[in-house]
Formats: sequence, C-alpha cells, structure tokens
Amino acid sequence: MSTDPLLNNLRILLVEDDVFLRRIIGQTLSGLRPKQIVTAEDGKDALSFLSNHRVDLLITDIQMPRMNGLELIRQIRLGKTARKPDLRTIVVTSFSTMEVVIASLALDVNGFLVKPITRASAARKIGIAMREQMRLRREDHYSSVNTNLESIAQTLGEKTQDVNASILWEENGEENNRWIRKSAGNEAKKVGLDQLQPGMCLMEDLKTTSGLTLVSAGQELSEGLINRVNELSRVLDNRQVRIR
Repeated sequence: MSTDPLLNNLRILLVEDDVFLRRIIGQTLSGLRPKQIVTAEDGKDALSFLSNHRVDLLITDIQMPRMNGLELIRQIRLGKTARKPDLRTIVVTSFSTMEVVIASLALDVNGFLVKPITRASAARKIGIAMREQMRLRREDHYSSVNTNLESIAQTLGEKTQDVNASILWEENGEENNRWIRKSAGNEAKKVGLDQLQPGMCLMEDLKTTSGLTLVSAGQELSEGLINRVNELSRVLDNRQVRIR
C-alpha cells in the first residue's frame, strides 16, 4: 500500500485497448491506493471522459484503434478538453521506435512506464511526474507534432530502430563516469547528464546511438525534459553535453 499522500489523492485515467492489459495495469495501480482509477478503451473514449470529469494523471498506451496515445496527448496539449493542457501524462509501452519516443518528448510527456509494470516502478515514476515543474510550449509547436504512427513508420525507412524499452528503466548497473569541464575562454561548458539544471541552454544536439536527434540544440532545458533525458540516457550517444 502506498503511504504517499500525493499518490493516494490522485484521480487516474488509464487508457489501454487490450482488455487483459487494462485489467493487469489497473490492478497494479490500485495497489498504490489512488483516490480513483477510471479506464478508457482508446483515445476517443478518453477525450470524451476528459471533457466532463476531473483527472490528475493520464496513463496511456500508444498503439490503439480510432485514436492513438500520441494524438490523445496532442489534443490535451492543444486544450481540446475541459482539462488544463498541462495535465500530467505518462506513456505505457513494451517497446517502441525511438521516433515514437521523440514524438512523446515533443508532446512533453511526464514519463514512461514499461511493461510489465511493477507497483514500485509505477509509484516512483508517478511521483516524479506529479512533482516536476510543468512548462508548456506554444500551441503551434504541439500542432506540428506528427502523431500518425503509420506515417511515422513509412517516413523512417532504414533509420527506424526498435528499442527494447527495458533498457530505459534499468535500475541497476555501473554509474556512468560523469564530469564537468569548462571550456577555456568560453561561457559554454561540458557537463554530464546528471549535472543538467533547468534554465540551461543546450548547445549541441542530444543524439541516440542510431544517430537520431532526441533533443535539438538551442532548447532551454526544463525540469521535465531533464528528467526524460536521464530516463533515456542508455540510448544516448553522447552522455556529456555542451550547455550554456
């Protein structure tokens, strides 16, 4: 049982089209003793529910009929429901292409939960999602995010790389050797991922091991983006990055 008052007071909307997974995930979340768990079968049902009910946290699958999870989150960020656009959102996945992960980051998701979900991992990730500062971008940014999964797959071609999502949540392993090095005669400095702080400006692209850009240079880092970058650190090519 969760003893965290934050978790115990949450109203959670779980969106999952698979009946079995919806029940299993729901049971896992119930172990945290939230105030309420409501389920929806797809994005359209979720949007309908959000138009009339209060929700504190959305936990959604990505691949669903009628409306996928990315489009659901995009509609929320665009203010198409009665809920605030900054509704906390967590994506559930077993594996995904990095491009779907990148689209999720562009929609400012607040975390990833990897199947099979444990009670401990759910508690930890929900706690992070609910406590981090949320800073939305302009509406035209969210409007431009491609959420068509078929289109994404067709566009990628040979660049598509399946990612076993278990590597995103590997709890153990050796600590990375991270360090800070100031550039002589320049305000920019090289820092490890665990040294990133809100307000820093990224001076170089953060790329995956497959060469895809996860976060583009020029972005000002928010607490949420820093949390996601650290969650995805094992798929990054550069674990030190130049910032200003």
